[in-house]
Amino acid sequence: MAAPMATEQPTINKAWEALLAHVPTMVLIWVASAVLAGFVFAVYALISLIGVGIAGGQSEGLAANLGMALGQLGQLPFTIL
Repeated sequence: MAAPMATEQPTINKAWEALLAHVPTMVLIWVASAVLAGFVFAVYALISLIGVGIAGGQSEGLAANLGMALGQLGQLPFTIL
């Protein structure tokens, strides 16, 4: 059985009311996504800086490249999430 709302004729006012009812949920999802993106960037930057630190402060070299590659690998679980 369908919900009563599914059988009613759609109107602009009902659509607007439905949007307003779900604004807190949309804002929460947006904020959670922004926080997660910031955390992912922090993980990448930390791992990359460790690689550059091991390389002696030079941005080229095996350790720096490995640090950046591992930093991107560290982002994978968050990207999947």
